[in-house]
Amino acid sequence: MTFEPGTPPAAAIGQSADDHVLATWLAETAGRRLLEVRGEGLEGKELKDAGDAAAHELLMALVAEHRPADAVLSEEGKDDKARLSADRVWIIDPLDGTREFSEPPRDDWAVHVALWSGGTLVAGAVAQPALGETFNTGDAPVVPPRTSDKPRIAVSRSRPPAFVQALAEHMDAELVPMGSAGVPPRSPSPARPVSSPAGSTATSWSTTRTTSTCPTSSCAARSSPSRSWRSSPSTAPTDRPRSVTVRHVLLDADGVVQHGVRDPFALLLGMMLDQQYPMEHAFRGPAKVLERFGTLDPARIAAADPEEFAALCATPPAIHRFPGSMAARLQELARLVSEDHDGDASRLWTQASDGRDLLKRIMALPGFGKQKAQIFVALLAKQLDVRPEGWEAAVGDYALEGHRSVADVVDETSLQKVRDFKKQKKAAAKAGS
Repeated sequence: MTFEPGTPPAAAIGQSADDHVLATWLAETAGRRLLEVRGEGLEGKELKDAGDAAAHELLMALVAEHRPADAVLSEEGKDDKARLSADRVWIIDPLDGTREFSEPPRDDWAVHVALWSGGTLVAGAVAQPALGETFNTGDAPVVPPRTSDKPRIAVSRSRPPAFVQALAEHMDAELVPMGSAGVPPRSPSPARPVSSPAGSTATSWSTTRTTSTCPTSSCAARSSPSRSWRSSPSTAPTDRPRSVTVRHVLLDADGVVQHGVRDPFALLLGMMLDQQYPMEHAFRGPAKVLERFGTLDPARIAAADPEEFAALCATPPAIHRFPGSMAARLQELARLVSEDHDGDASRLWTQASDGRDLLKRIMALPGFGKQKAQIFVALLAKQLDVRPEGWEAAVGDYALEGHRSVADVVDETSLQKVRDFKKQKKAAAKAGS
């Protein structure tokens, strides 16, 4: 069945066209399309991709039809540099909160439409299709009364910026996790800091269903038309907070180091690099990438220019003995984590049904054969207490006490014992051949 967008209100077209009205109609029409897509029976990544594509294509077509002289900058589309010299640029996020959109019945997702003209934002709308509400700049809503004496800071539910916890403590503020900017508050409950499995002081955020009010066009447009929304190693933001700390895996010559180890993806990356390379050097790799690239966000790593990223990984000290091939493998790993697990590497183990399923998930990753996957599952169990039913059977001897692999490394002494074990094993295999 073909979607029929209908006709904009009379006030949005003609000689005295009202951009506020058109922005509202565009956001609400895309919202109706998204509700239709959500009802088609798709799930997970298929639903995310279908929603992003449907809303983007519809908005591009409608702007072209009703404002043909205007340029468009869409988060889901190719960046047309013509916008840089255009007098009017529509800035759209066809589906903000894609993750929440793919998790019915969540309603904290939105469509953002804004118009930039003459060096400033002049109109905008934020539609919340699942709530049947729209904020727009032509008819400013009444700000609801405060529900708390403390200021509230809206923060991404999945990727809160690194500084936000310290800022909240400094301001004595409440953090409010959200799927999409612009979605109004549904509950006064703040985000709660959660201790990491290894006792780290790093902070993660609960998934309490709360959001924040943002009725103006500033929420719809987070970038002016003079900036690209694509990142590069030189402009990438600081790394997001991490929720997993493995204190004893990443080792330096002088002992344990903490930087670069609290991100689940960093742990996965370190394990991937642990191949034909000293383990302590392999597990320093994530920190090198973070320092040079500016983030460990899988989506940004996957989207990086392959040649530039390979050069970054090969810069002395390189991340591996074979930096070129490992850089390509790293980007492929990042792509899989970004697309299949919404950028959250920890889903590989938190969503595993049992030990066998966890092992299967890890073996499906680039650079992870059966033995390496078994060692990684053992590491999760021994150092992060991630122990799905049947994990011991899945990893075999790596579940036993002793010093067989990196899963058993907790300090310099245990590191040396693991090295000795590997030497003895190689010597025995050589003697028997």
